[in-house]
Amino acid sequence: MAQLIDPELESKTNEILNSEEGRCLLRNYLLDVLSRDKELASRFLAPSITIADEDRRFAERLGVSQCTPMEAKALELVSLLRYFDLRKRLLENSLSANTVAEMLGVSRQTPHDRVRNGQLLGIMDHNVMKFPAWQFDPEGPNGVIVGLPEVLSALNCSPLAKISWLTKPNAIFAGLTPIEMLKQNRQAEVLHEAQAVEAF
Repeated sequence: MAQLIDPELESKTNEILNSEEGRCLLRNYLLDVLSRDKELASRFLAPSITIADEDRRFAERLGVSQCTPMEAKALELVSLLRYFDLRKRLLENSLSANTVAEMLGVSRQTPHDRVRNGQLLGIMDHNVMKFPAWQFDPEGPNGVIVGLPEVLSALNCSPLAKISWLTKPNAIFAGLTPIEMLKQNRQAEVLHEAQAVEAF
């Protein structure tokens, strides 16, 4: 069976959790994160899902190892921490609404309106809207990369998933990211692939 948790990550996590200071730090971190994201808190703190007997027997026949509710929560915690690490990395070098407004020569409200209308990508982070810098182009319409609003509209996923998809090298594009493709004026190819992306 494939390893679910990276051994190095597991070792470091165990090292942290074996000290009172580490447990306190993790507890405070989780409390801070969950108190700011009610949807995530309700999902993470919900009772463990019970597995039907027939599903359990089927899993046993396949040789899938069962995990205890505590192990399932631990895996969910690791997944949660990885998700927040990804979020942090994806929002690095983002711009504030004030900076975007000044850069585009528009009112402070306009960037927020463009996010609502699907013309810009922005994510609330610590009660501040953050705009990834790579989406802007001084030569593009409204200061944005040509074709980006159409691609944003076609992508059927969350804003964070859109950022991830747009900035991740894609084998279909010979290892280029969708953003790099848009900068090469290959909007039709990117739009075609964006329409195939399922919500996640």
